[in-house]
Amino acid sequence: MCRRLAAGNAADYGPKLAASLNAWAWVRYEAQQDLSEALRATGETVEIYRKLVQSAQTQFLAPLREVLGLQAELLLRLGHLREAKDIRAWLAANE
Repeated sequence: MCRRLAAGNAADYGPKLAASLNAWAWVRYEAQQDLSEALRATGETVEIYRKLVQSAQTQFLAPLREVLGLQAELLLRLGHLREAKDIRAWLAANE
């Protein structure tokens, strides 16, 4: 339902969808369950936040950085070291 609302009104519902996906991914990460699905959720969340950052950078940059940090951790746990390193490099360069 949240995806449908976000599709119709990304400005109002996109942040809610992104926050929900990020929370779901974090719970999966902490429980060490479905890490591949958690990674997929972080990918979707990053896409949403990147779009939102274009219109309101100061409001959505911190949540984008947070989800990218989680995404890097998931990538490490799944053995995708290069991708995790690239994300961490971006985070360091964009502090």
